[in-house]
Amino acid sequence: MMNFGFGAYPILYRLKGAVLSVKGFVGMDADTEPTRMYARRPLPDSTAPFACRWPCFLILLGLILLPGCGSRPDALIERFTVLTPRPFGYVIGDLIQQTVAIDTAPGVSLNPSTLPPTGQVNRWLHRREVKLDQDKNHYRLHLTYQLSYAPQSVKMLNLPAFELSFSRGGETLRQTVKPWAFTAGPLRELAIRKDEGGEYLRPDAKALPLDSQASRRLFWSGLLMALFAGLSLVASHGLLPFFRNQNRFGKILKQWPKTGDAARLKALHGVFDQLYGKVLAPENVSDFYRLRPEFGSVTSELDWFFECSRQYFFNPEHGFETGQRQRLLAFCQRLRAIEIGRA
Repeated sequence: MMNFGFGAYPILYRLKGAVLSVKGFVGMDADTEPTRMYARRPLPDSTAPFACRWPCFLILLGLILLPGCGSRPDALIERFTVLTPRPFGYVIGDLIQQTVAIDTAPGVSLNPSTLPPTGQVNRWLHRREVKLDQDKNHYRLHLTYQLSYAPQSVKMLNLPAFELSFSRGGETLRQTVKPWAFTAGPLRELAIRKDEGGEYLRPDAKALPLDSQASRRLFWSGLLMALFAGLSLVASHGLLPFFRNQNRFGKILKQWPKTGDAARLKALHGVFDQLYGKVLAPENVSDFYRLRPEFGSVTSELDWFFECSRQYFFNPEHGFETGQRQRLLAFCQRLRAIEIGRA
């Protein structure tokens, strides 16, 4: 026999007495004084067992079958909770966070295609972000709405409802996230913010000063870079006296009295090679003029220089005369003038 607990026996006993009392009241004569319903009645004799015991049998059978009638298969969703912020005090531009916490049974999956899309929901609400976090059978759906409506007075608005679909095998279940109501207020000035004298009860906070250190550093860095670029440009044209000695041909002229003819020729060849980017030979003079057009005015002198250098280095009997040294010095001075932009 099934165990119904200690509280079931008194209940069954009282139900049995009530049934027997009703039975005796219905079967008595009209002249007989009715017995009180709650009076104890003697048990019927054993000759009619089913006539008196069948109500108890039905009650016991109903109690036995009642748990089975209320049972159902395992639910697909074990927990479905919608978490929302405060339902009041929103103005235009505010963000509203809504979180849906879902715990499903093993093997149940959420259909991502049923998630609400981002974008404009209606003329006053924009769904900015929809983010789904999943940890096995635990889902957290985070939705971010932005209010784009400024009512003239306090107004009741709603976050829209949407449905989510869950499936396990061939079984599908749809769960609805119900609308959520909140109030939005205007941006215009309210009278309760001022006292009788017209002053604000709570003045606005002063704006914090912006940090200008980064802007100052950028300004001074840019100024120094511009100054350095200008000085480099001026120095490259030889307009600064203390940079003139750094010119290539100026160095040669500075060392001219201390060097011999061979060193002077090699120094001039080295400068031409630096200006050309590689070894400058008589065959490449036309290409050199194309890269360095400022030396186009010394075409004849440059040809004479290559011929003079060839005779000096490849003809041991050929030496420099005084006139040739003076012409070579004048050629170097003219090259220096071209380099500093004065030719």
